[in-house]
Amino acid sequence: MKYVTLLLALAALVMGACQPIAPPVVQSAAPEPTALSLEAQEEQIRAASAAWDEAFNAGDVERLVSFYTEDAVDMPPGVPALEGIDAIAGDLQFIIDEFDAHHETSIVDIKIGGDLALERANYVMTLKPKAGGDTITEVGKHIVVRQLVGDEWMVLWEIWNWDSNE
Repeated sequence: MKYVTLLLALAALVMGACQPIAPPVVQSAAPEPTALSLEAQEEQIRAASAAWDEAFNAGDVERLVSFYTEDAVDMPPGVPALEGIDAIAGDLQFIIDEFDAHHETSIVDIKIGGDLALERANYVMTLKPKAGGDTITEVGKHIVVRQLVGDEWMVLWEIWNWDSNE
């Protein structure tokens, strides 16, 4: 009887092992939201750059600094880098306090990779001293590294130099 029970158990085991294995059930993750096309992202970057010019030209420092990440770095020519939003705000406030200023950006190229984008552009900036004196016209170029924060392309790093400064 022991042998019969053992043989039946062994047969059940062998027969079970010979059954086809059901494929594993794959649980699919929730679908990811549709990413914006590169063209749409480039338009967002162009709009962010234009909004920066508008805020600068309006003398709106509060709005200007809203375009920067908290750890942004601004690298103007000939002086140490300005690290952090407070240092950048101080520099922008000085310019707005001392000059009637106008800035116009012309984007040349944009490269996007993940949550970072490179903006290469030319610019013309005029600075008319509020205390009187000659107007300064600066013609130059810049590189801005933008970081996608939420749904906004914010300035992470920026560096520029001028072709002429009259």
